[in-house]
Amino acid sequence: MTAQETGGQAPSPFDRLAQQWDDDPAKLQRARAVASAIAQRTTRGGVWLDYGAGTGALGLALLGHADRLVLADSSAGMVAASRAKIASAGLGETVTAVRLDLAADDAAPERYDGVASLLALHHIADAGRVVGRLAGLLRPGGWLALADLDAEDGSFHGQGHGVTPEHHGFARAQVRDWLARAGLVDLDFSTPWLNHKDGRDYPLFLAEARRPPGSAWAVALH
Repeated sequence: MTAQETGGQAPSPFDRLAQQWDDDPAKLQRARAVASAIAQRTTRGGVWLDYGAGTGALGLALLGHADRLVLADSSAGMVAASRAKIASAGLGETVTAVRLDLAADDAAPERYDGVASLLALHHIADAGRVVGRLAGLLRPGGWLALADLDAEDGSFHGQGHGVTPEHHGFARAQVRDWLARAGLVDLDFSTPWLNHKDGRDYPLFLAEARRPPGSAWAVALH
């Protein structure tokens, strides 16, 4: 993939990995497990955003819980892979894929009844600020569902295929504080998945919270 194909930017490691991303069946199993946990607590229907969607595994697993779905990622390669999957499955009327980087202050195209993200936050330097922006994209009563690694010692990624994380997971108290500062309520944590790697378990947390009904729409820019 050339810089021209990525909007003038040099290809990221995720651009290079996009075509092989779904070759690991554990990634798809993990996405389905997280989607099932999200669906058990959040309100069905409406328009949902999967942020940091990669090839769309989480979002597509939520299709059926959502009426319409937007898959968003900062990697042009991942967006291209998502669009190919959408076209192959004939889902163009209900699913779209867009390039979006909230860390770079891109503007989201609309507001959502639900926003979900799986293992994206630990790749974002100012993750707390982006959580605030994601919360600001919710319609009143809408749900934010964030799944990522519990704090670990840095061994999870190892060599990482050239991908260097910004954080080695997060303490749940830190995530709780971000969601509270964003004005969300009804916060709940669960552990929908254990990543098994090199003889170790790395827990994945799921934090779900809701924008209060009647609250104003506003994109938080902390």
